[in-house]
Amino acid sequence: MDSSRLLMDVAEHVLQVSTAETALTELSRGLMERTGADRAARVQVQPDGRVSWFLNGTSVPAELPSLPPPEELAQHPLHRFHLGPGGGAPALLTEVIRSGFAVPVRTRRIIDQLGLSIHQLSIPVEHPCPETGYQGWVMVGADGLAPDAPLVAREAQGLLCGLDRHIRLLQVLPPGPPTGQMQIRLTPRERAVLLLLATGLTAQGIAVRLTISPRTVHKHQEHLYRRLGAVDRLSAVLRAQETGLLPAPVGTDVDGVLLTRSHTPADDPSVRR
Repeated sequence: MDSSRLLMDVAEHVLQVSTAETALTELSRGLMERTGADRAARVQVQPDGRVSWFLNGTSVPAELPSLPPPEELAQHPLHRFHLGPGGGAPALLTEVIRSGFAVPVRTRRIIDQLGLSIHQLSIPVEHPCPETGYQGWVMVGADGLAPDAPLVAREAQGLLCGLDRHIRLLQVLPPGPPTGQMQIRLTPRERAVLLLLATGLTAQGIAVRLTISPRTVHKHQEHLYRRLGAVDRLSAVLRAQETGLLPAPVGTDVDGVLLTRSHTPADDPSVRR
């Protein structure tokens, strides 16, 4: 069976929840189940070394050891592979090592300190490059991953990218209208589409961003206009801002937000991300 179909039930759960944290938890559980991993980490490494991450799974410590400085993070074989010849393709750490990307002694020590193993599968959700860094999921198995985990990652990567972008949009959105204000009920997916409409994206652009069809986007638009009592994009956005469904103003770069609190390796390492 197409591995992307195996994530469809996970996608249904993710698209029904209204908070980014809950959606991340649902998605990470689904990914662990499909890949045989014990832990799932959503990681963003920015070019300046700032790191944000979300970690879920078994035996996650309450306090994590100090993160390495940027120059040492850059030596991780997966990081070098993705910012080099590997690009955005999913990759197993063990295979990357076999291809010639050695694990520096300090990097291996850091892996041990974090309680991880070398059984790591990286699934980028945006194309990695030196100018933008890395954004993706890293699945970790204490004693290994499922034999078909790389296949699952390759076939489900497109769907995962769309779900991940949806979650990032949820993080930007306000929790909802203030108490006592008229309630307009929108699904989390409709609110994500509304946010992208507010940035000026066309239906085609929204479809590409969320990896859905333009026809689906148009259906969401129709529902949004009807529920907001709007006749066009501008009136829909203004109405949503008036009722607290959208922030005001809406920036044009809503796809690059951090999923969790930004963290520079030199900061206090004891806060669990």
